[in-house]
Amino acid sequence: MCTANSLDTIPAPLLDRMEVLEVSGYITEEKAAIASRYLAPQAKEGAGLKNADVELGEDAVAALIRYYCRESGVRRLKQQIEKVRARSLSLCTHARR
Repeated sequence: MCTANSLDTIPAPLLDRMEVLEVSGYITEEKAAIASRYLAPQAKEGAGLKNADVELGEDAVAALIRYYCRESGVRRLKQQIEKVRARSLSLCTHARR
């Protein structure tokens, strides 16, 4: 048993001997809903911005999904949102000085 995100990188002779099961991932709208409901609030709290007036807009989430998180799951999306929140904390801290 093995897993792959793309069949293009598997050598043809090996691919001929494998049984391929494709499992669909989240569609863009599902990823956006997961990001808005769960990932963004968790990242905001984790970065210490719980009470800060900092929001991650729908356009920003859509851009993250489209340009930075093309895999079928949401692990990379979570990482990218956490990076954005960490940068927000850095900017908020710098602005207070």
